Amino acid sequence: MSKKSLTKELYPREYRIWKAMKSRCYSNVYKNTTYQINHIEVCDRWKYSFDNFITDMGEAPSGYSIDRIDNNGNYCP
Repeated sequence: MSKKSLTKELYPREYRIWKAMKSRCYSNVYKNTTYQINHIEVCDRWKYSFDNFITDMGEAPSGYSIDRIDNNGNYCP
């Protein structure tokens, strides 16, 4: 089984979305991107708890990803 298949099997789509959202805001890999240049952050409620994120957002609809209402705003409920 490939690493990509194993990741999909072990982690639900919502968890991968949550991790990617945090990475865009805080990982050194993204240090020169709009997210970090504009100091976009994840609210504390979501930053430290996947359970809170999934409680607020629910299951991700097929074909959609997470977005912010304000492109210069933070990720928050």
